[in-house]
Order: sequence, then structure tokens, then C-alpha cells
Amino acid sequence: MKLHMEYNHWANECYIEKLSTLSIGKGHEILGHILTAHSLWLDRINAEPFRYGIWQNIPKENWRKLNNDNYQRSMSILEHKVPESIIEYEDHKGNFQVKWLRDIISHINLHGAYHRGQLAFMLRQSNIIPPITDYSDFISEDD
Repeated sequence: MKLHMEYNHWANECYIEKLSTLSIGKGHEILGHILTAHSLWLDRINAEPFRYGIWQNIPKENWRKLNNDNYQRSMSILEHKVPESIIEYEDHKGNFQVKWLRDIISHINLHGAYHRGQLAFMLRQSNIIPPITDYSDFISEDD
């Protein structure tokens, strides 16, 4: 799970680098959403008040800091909790939910990948080559 969280951080960094100098449709909004949603899940895991709204506008100057904060908080959680930890929280509709930590961590990573795919598509529609963020490329960097 730690390696997948490292990948998520790296892939976000690739898009932060690419989008920090570009403006494409809803690209900034989507990248901000990836970061704020990640933070919201960490707040749920830690039973803390939400730091951000789910679609809160995050200035591009703050993307890297939020991504790094999310990564550090995620790694701390993975150091101190077992994947089978039960997380209880209230969802956005006010319903009580119970999930395993491992499923929430998987959701964070898959959610980020889904929206980075949207960003790649948007870049290609604008004739801009998106960053290569395949997991296989990430793990090859360590070889």
C-alpha cells in the first residue's frame, strides 16, 4: 500500500508540473479536486474536521504543498494503522459509514488515477502531450 501511495504522489507531481504553466478547460479544477478529495479522506481516517471542500478551488501555487502534505499524512497513517483498521465516518449525505482502511487507501489511489486520466484526455484534446504516469514507468524509475 505504501508503494501505491508513493506512486499516487509521483503521478500527481507529474500533473502539477505540467498544469502549473497551462490552462485547459476544467483542468485546474480537476487537479484541485484530486488533492482536496485525498485530504478529505485523510481527515475522515483521522476523525478530524475537513480542511477543504471536496471541489474547493486550490490556487496552483498551493498544489505541490497540498500534494506533499497528503503524502506525508498518508504515510504516517500507513505507519501507525493496520490495513484492516475499521474507519467510521459520516458521508457527504450524512449517512454513517464503516470501511476498512485498505479500501479507503485503494479508493484514494484509484480516484486519483481516474481523474488524471481525464486530465490526460483534456491535454490530448488540446494537442498537448500529457505526462507519462503509468505505474510501470514509476516502478521502472527505481531499477
